[in-house]
Amino acid sequence: MLDITIPDILPYLLAILGLLLLWQLHNMQVQAGHIKTVDSWDRSGIRLFLHVTPEDSHACVACREANGMAFLPAVVASHKFRPLAKTCTNPGGCRCLLVGLYGA
Repeated sequence: MLDITIPDILPYLLAILGLLLLWQLHNMQVQAGHIKTVDSWDRSGIRLFLHVTPEDSHACVACREANGMAFLPAVVASHKFRPLAKTCTNPGGCRCLLVGLYGA
């Protein structure tokens, strides 16, 4: 009779391999356009993003112009999204924030 011993770690390795293959298959389907990617904010309940900056003498013109603007989550999730039409010129760095607002 043939005595075959399977190592205890083999099922774990096969499970990891299966998950990696499933992940690659999903990635190929997304890249081919068969599956639409959904941004995580749709599931988080964020309804809009509000661009805010401190209103003081250190805020540049571009930041002041964008202060108070609202953006939809689908717009913020795009790779080409830029909240400022112009580049921030604050020498200390941009202090603006995008705040996600929840609600019904």
